[in-house]
Amino acid sequence: MLDRIWSLSSSDTAHWAEWPDEDECVLYMQKSGETAIVSTLSIAILEFLKVHPCCIEDLVSHILQCMDESVEESAVLLSIKSNLTQLQKIGAIDNDTNFISIRRAGIPRSV
Repeated sequence: MLDRIWSLSSSDTAHWAEWPDEDECVLYMQKSGETAIVSTLSIAILEFLKVHPCCIEDLVSHILQCMDESVEESAVLLSIKSNLTQLQKIGAIDNDTNFISIRRAGIPRSV
């Protein structure tokens, strides 16, 4: 999971709404119609991946720059992993292993 390159989904479009002073947001997937309540961290991840597909280490570095210095890197890493898993299940993001497995599924086996 650490060395995968994460990006926004190429097969669906994510839309989200945030409200001031709230810790959760609504995420809507345009093609699938899937709607989910996600954390503000998930939205920060989506906004970063929109501009810069990257690995978890880059995400951790970016998020840590936005947080209080007292926050431990290990806690941020665990939170990011959890949010990536949720976003992947919803279909909002992909990683390079998804791309490889999807492409392999379409290749016929030799007889």
